[in-house]
Amino acid sequence: MKHIDNLVEKLKQEYTLGTEINWNNLAKDKNIGFLVDKRVIIPFSFPNPNFPQFVFTSPSIFKKEHFYNIAHEFGHVLLNSYSEEEADYFANKILGYKAPQIAPLIDMTYKFFRHPVNCLSLIFGRDKYMFKFGDKLIKEINV
Repeated sequence: MKHIDNLVEKLKQEYTLGTEINWNNLAKDKNIGFLVDKRVIIPFSFPNPNFPQFVFTSPSIFKKEHFYNIAHEFGHVLLNSYSEEEADYFANKILGYKAPQIAPLIDMTYKFFRHPVNCLSLIFGRDKYMFKFGDKLIKEINV
């Protein structure tokens, strides 16, 4: 995955602010719509270069998981890939750590109790819900 290693090094040089990647500047420069919103139950992105590029994620009660989710979704878009393996590799490389193991379960449980209707809609009608919700968010950020 040398092409991912090269991309990560380039992005680190251009977008590191202190010890972290400045995702907002990266999104702006690459014309990627980027939104962190508590209504987003699970992070998602649209890695299709024939359409506007977007990354949606939600705040997490765990800082490492929050940044991992952002990096993972940006990996999909920047690599133009639906591959979970490539997006995980990208996130691991750019952040320097692997995905938290127990944090996602705790975070999803917390989100379920805060937004049970949204979670159930996602479970039973994922694609329809995701694209309908994605369209709504896209209109809100006007990218």
